[in-house]
Amino acid sequence: MPDLTSTGATTAQVAKAAQRGVHALLENIQASERLGELLNKVGRQLLSVKKRLETIIPEVEAIDINRKQYVLQDRRLALKRIARESEAYEIRTQYHRNVLSELLSEISRLRSGQPVYTEEGAR
Repeated sequence: MPDLTSTGATTAQVAKAAQRGVHALLENIQASERLGELLNKVGRQLLSVKKRLETIIPEVEAIDINRKQYVLQDRRLALKRIARESEAYEIRTQYHRNVLSELLSEISRLRSGQPVYTEEGAR
């Protein structure tokens, strides 16, 4: 604030200017206090959010672990099912191979004139 007394201002004008300056400083202090209160409130909210996140994170991790376990279990079950189906296919294939082998043996015996076993002959 410039020196008002050197410009010829009256004491009343100087006092008014000083009063305005003090009033502006008080408003700035009050605004700073309000800002401080708001910052404290935001800080408390951030701490609350942090605490909530600290409790949520383990829950999310547990859900993720459970999901991974279910996926792994599904894969294991799928592998078991594939193994069973493969085994069943192998058994069916082996049966058909045996039948085919028997038929080929009978054909070979018939061609060579050897006796062939039939169910009618067994009766």
